[in-house]
Amino acid sequence: MKKNYVSLVLMTAIALTSCDTFKKTSSTSNGGPAPVSSISRKEVLKQAKKDAKKYRKEGFRTFIGGLPLERQIEGAWLKTIEVDDRGLNEYIVANARVIGGNTSGAKMQALHQAKVEMAGLISTSVAALIESSTANSELSQQEAVSLNKALQASKELITADFGRVSVEIEIYRELSNRNVEVITCLAYSSRQAFEIAKKNMVQKMEDGTEALHKKLDSLMGLDKFAPQTNTNLKIEDE
Repeated sequence: MKKNYVSLVLMTAIALTSCDTFKKTSSTSNGGPAPVSSISRKEVLKQAKKDAKKYRKEGFRTFIGGLPLERQIEGAWLKTIEVDDRGLNEYIVANARVIGGNTSGAKMQALHQAKVEMAGLISTSVAALIESSTANSELSQQEAVSLNKALQASKELITADFGRVSVEIEIYRELSNRNVEVITCLAYSSRQAFEIAKKNMVQKMEDGTEALHKKLDSLMGLDKFAPQTNTNLKIEDE
């Protein structure tokens, strides 16, 4: 059996568990983690109902004006597995789980932290592309150092540059100590995210030559975007 889970970013340094486990029977040919996009729509909808039931039992509820809990969870999972006509991931999906002293404060913190997690997912993918291009001699070691340096320096800019994101899940519960716990899940276009990352890396490239800029353009092709890096949803062996 396979189990996948959404690992949630924490702002409180408290070890909180992730969004619910999700059973899967298929596996990859090499025995490693399966791409998230291999999960079927039927499995997603079935799991959304189970997750909603558990969250209600734990005391979570939707904000006024929000979609029903099942619809929110379905939307988040479907965005995670959605692909375009080329079979590439359409969205990057990131999650955050925050405990705050009041509802509005925890809600704002969860939104910000989900964006930080999203920027981290993008950076991880770009870093992997840089490493792969260096190994294939498409980039020199010096060029790779320059690009990695620009990538690290642009993380905060990437987070601030997202603009409007799609809020897929936004639920909360009141804790016994009067604090409030909020879970937020965001989705954002993979293509737009890569463009944001590339733009901000260019701004931070201190010694970027025209040739290196061209290599960055080639490097950041969306066709190289690995499906396992579009979300913090993972599929692991039990």
